[in-house]
Amino acid sequence: MEGSASSSVVRRRTGELPLGRCPLCGTQLVARTSTTPKNPNKNFVKCPYLEKTPDACNFFMWESQYEQFLANGRVGVGHLSGR
Repeated sequence: MEGSASSSVVRRRTGELPLGRCPLCGTQLVARTSTTPKNPNKNFVKCPYLEKTPDACNFFMWESQYEQFLANGRVGVGHLSGR
């Protein structure tokens, strides 16, 4: 999926959300904006290893999901159990 350049925060109308580390593999998360017809201009956060590579960890959240993830205190927690 193509989108905006990487940043250390997700910019929102209501403020900024910090980008932490992927809870699955520990890599710095990146923010992107969807360019698909189904989700045009919709912001999301993902692990840079989401793409189909041998190291793919599959972490992806829409901006609203990531905001809730942060509200629950989950940013920078390291690896999630059971993954």
